[in-house]
Amino acid sequence: MGKLVLMFAAGMIAVALPGCGTVQSEAESASTDSADEEYPRYEDFICSLDVQRFKQGYPALIKKLDSDDRKERVTALQTIAASGEADAIPVLVPLILNDPDSTIAIWAGSALEKIVASHALRCRDFNRPETVVILPLKDGDLDLRPLAWVIRKMLEKPDDGNTHSYAATMIGYLGLKEFDSDLRKLLQSRHPAVTGSAEYALRLLNDSQ
Repeated sequence: MGKLVLMFAAGMIAVALPGCGTVQSEAESASTDSADEEYPRYEDFICSLDVQRFKQGYPALIKKLDSDDRKERVTALQTIAASGEADAIPVLVPLILNDPDSTIAIWAGSALEKIVASHALRCRDFNRPETVVILPLKDGDLDLRPLAWVIRKMLEKPDDGNTHSYAATMIGYLGLKEFDSDLRKLLQSRHPAVTGSAEYALRLLNDSQ
């Protein structure tokens, strides 16, 4: 299964290379609505990332991700999460949205959430140590807000107690106020992790500038 999944991921990665705006995978085409204003920004963002640099820099990691051993794949995703490498995002998104192994999809979602958090917290206001306040991006900061498209797709998935939690946390860190009503709906989740993340995200949106 691993090789087939990574072949699909490779197809998605091809979309992130120069000229990628002219190509979409079948899965992305099926999920893209003509009225969806978030997708073009997401596609432009993916095109701006250097996924080839990431793949060439971490060949052993990519090999593990292509393994038929779930444990090896999870280990690879944990390593990607710890790396904070934004250039790994094109590898993670197809796993989050389309991997047939729900465990892998969940771990990929966790990795994306940790990458987003690591970048967002670089903009934390350390003059207010009693709370987490994310300051506006400065020149040169990586703008991860186009991930709103991925976050919306994550919210459309069944509530497994993890995926919606990761999505909520990213909404808060990225200051995506357009998801306010979605966060309030998540407060009704039966999963404490989801409701906790939704509450945290709403505080972030309220406190951050």
